[in-house]
Amino acid sequence: MSIIIKKKDGGFQFKSETELENFVYIHLDKLINLSPIARQYRIGTEICDALATDERKRLTIIELKNAEDRYIVQQLTRYYHGLIERKPKLDGIDYQKPVKLIAIAPSFHTHNFVDKVYNKLDFEFFTFDLTVSQSTGDIFFELTNADTKKKHIVQIPEIKRSKVAKGLEAVKAEINYDEMIDYYMRLSYSSKLGLDPLSPEQLRDRSIKYTTKCTKEFKINIQFIKKSETTQKSVSVKLPAKIRVADFLQWCDRYINGGIEGRGYKHRYVHKTRAGVFRIRLWFYDVQYYAIN
Repeated sequence: MSIIIKKKDGGFQFKSETELENFVYIHLDKLINLSPIARQYRIGTEICDALATDERKRLTIIELKNAEDRYIVQQLTRYYHGLIERKPKLDGIDYQKPVKLIAIAPSFHTHNFVDKVYNKLDFEFFTFDLTVSQSTGDIFFELTNADTKKKHIVQIPEIKRSKVAKGLEAVKAEINYDEMIDYYMRLSYSSKLGLDPLSPEQLRDRSIKYTTKCTKEFKINIQFIKKSETTQKSVSVKLPAKIRVADFLQWCDRYINGGIEGRGYKHRYVHKTRAGVFRIRLWFYDVQYYAIN
């Protein structure tokens, strides 16, 4: 997996929080002995960075920050409330066992530790740093438990520094656009769309091909029409600028399923707003089950 980092204050930093999430999620087993379950998981109005389990099937809720955040304890507490209240059916979780909440950030504010002391939930803080080997120049991700000071170190194997490497565009030209759209939709919007999230193996194999910069916005308005009721859902997504509207519609045809009978929807309507957002309306009729929850 290729990770984008940048120089800052004489050292290195992940270019974005997404880059940090990409790296930590696929290395959870090596870093803190956890098995990843879901990423960017929506529960009510909240979106959890990552969910995982330990060897005892305990649910672990993980929040990652690329900078210090004094409200991270409150954020994790809300995630805990939503998950315990709804208890979504996710593989490998035993809700009878206590839940662990993990915060990962480069540093923690004094308020974070005060909030942790007086919170009854099981919190664990980890700080991280990107260190450089003086002999080889390799860059390592160093994770430290804020309480025990135990360190976990993993090398960052493939790194893009600042601008995209030369020759990468030639690689991108060979990419299947349907596959690219599917990657981004499952990476960031799987919980919103009821899709299976990417596995750690898929992240390793596919993310090296793609840029993380997404600037083209699509807003999908979905209407489910039945004899007894009509329900609606709206989902906003961002994809790389090179994705064409026709490519995205083709992906919708394949993966957004309206019902058992017909795999396509009855009809659709597309227009571009003044703000440059592509608004797509999909209508489903006589729906017996939804692919979008």
